[in-house]
Amino acid sequence: MDGEWLVTTSIRIPGMGTMPGGTHRHCYDDQDSPYPARADERCHLVSMKQLANTVQWHVHCQTSSGESEIRGETTRTGEQMHGSMHITSADGNMDMVMDGRYLGPCAAHP
Repeated sequence: MDGEWLVTTSIRIPGMGTMPGGTHRHCYDDQDSPYPARADERCHLVSMKQLANTVQWHVHCQTSSGESEIRGETTRTGEQMHGSMHITSADGNMDMVMDGRYLGPCAAHP
């Protein structure tokens, strides 16, 4: 569903346990990449598959510190969203869980 979502994340790093990731607002467009790359990343979508209300994806990124692979899945049910992703990189592995709720249409930006 296009629009603004409030997304809360938690992060689990092997050997360090689970820690809060934070809460943020994000304006999603159905044409967006499922993994919004940071400014220092060069990422490309390897594959993406839509199964009913679930999207599965695989993204490959290149940064100054090396390569990373991100595999994830997001399911939207009405105005709720739940997702997870697994990141593998030279710096180590990390799992992220995301839960969100739909806030409404995206606000226009001047």
